[in-house]
Amino acid sequence: MTLEVPPDVAALIERKMRSSGLADPLDAIRLAFEEQDDTDRDWITQIESGYRQAEEGQLTTASAARAEIEAMKAEWRSRRPS
Repeated sequence: MTLEVPPDVAALIERKMRSSGLADPLDAIRLAFEEQDDTDRDWITQIESGYRQAEEGQLTTASAARAEIEAMKAEWRSRRPS
């Protein structure tokens, strides 16, 4: 498979290579996909857990849910490369 990578995508790959200490663009792409897969699995796990809790009547108030989401966003932003 051959891909033509536009400049904006090439810049993302190069940034991933620098932040991960990788020399091969393919390794950077692979790592990015693996990280996204991990993130997707984490979200699915959280959604399934919430669904089970709702089925069991263990619901959270809207304000508590908002506070928890804001804390999760802050934690996500702190891990995100700048």
